[in-house]
Amino acid sequence: MIAAPSFEPLTRVQSQPSRWRHLAPVLSVLLHVLLALVWMGFPLPDLPESAPEPQAVTVDLVPPPPPPAAAKDGGAPAAKPGTEGKPIPQLAEGDLAEKSTPVSESQSPKPAQPDPVAAVPAPKQKKPAPVNQNERDWVLSRVLRHWRPPAGLSAYDKADISLRVKVLADGHFSDIYDSRRRWNPVEVFDGYQTLPANAIQRRIIDAIYTAIRKAQPLPLPEALRQKAPFDLRLDFRFKDAR
Repeated sequence: MIAAPSFEPLTRVQSQPSRWRHLAPVLSVLLHVLLALVWMGFPLPDLPESAPEPQAVTVDLVPPPPPPAAAKDGGAPAAKPGTEGKPIPQLAEGDLAEKSTPVSESQSPKPAQPDPVAAVPAPKQKKPAPVNQNERDWVLSRVLRHWRPPAGLSAYDKADISLRVKVLADGHFSDIYDSRRRWNPVEVFDGYQTLPANAIQRRIIDAIYTAIRKAQPLPLPEALRQKAPFDLRLDFRFKDAR
C-alpha cells in the first residue's frame, strides 16, 4: 500500500512596494501635456542660455509735426522761437555777407605773409646814354650819301631844311619817314601839293625825301643799337651841296 505524499504548506512572499510608483502618474500626465502642445503647434521653449537676454526697449511712435504755415505776404515762414523766446539762427532770414567775419571780435584773421619775390623791387633799367654829336653826324652822313640836289640850287645857298626823325633799333625811321610806307611827300611837307610840278622847291623836297628813304635801313653799330630808339635832327644845308 502506497502512502500518500505529504505536502508542506506554501508560504506567499510579498515584495516591498516600489518607491517610484507614485511618480508614474505624474510623468504620464506631463507626457500627455507635451504631446498636446506639439499637436496644437505651440513651439517648445528654448533652453535658457548662459548670457542674459537684452532688455526690450519701448519706442513710442509720434506722428511728424505739420509743415510750417507760409507767411501771409508769400515770404518764408517765420522762425520758431527758441527756449528763451529768440528765433533760431539757422531758420532766420538774412543777407549773405561778402566776406566771412572772424569767430569773435578778439580773434582777427592772421595777416598774410609777404611774398618774398614781390617784396624785392624790380631792378630799374639803366637809361641809355644820349646820342653824341659824332653819332648824329654818322647818321646824317648815311643819308647825305643818297642826296642828289637838283640843278639851280646855287641860288638858294643860304637856305637849309631841318627834319627831326626817330631812329629805331632795326635801322628804320619811325612814322611818316619810314621807308616801308608808301611814297607820300604830302604828309611830310606842308604845302607840297600846291607847288607846280617843275618848281625848284618841289624838286628839292623830292630829293631830300628820296635820300631819307634810300638810306634805310641804316647799318647801326652796336653802340647805337643799344641806344635806340633815339631822336636826332637832320640838317640839309644847301651851301654844302655840290
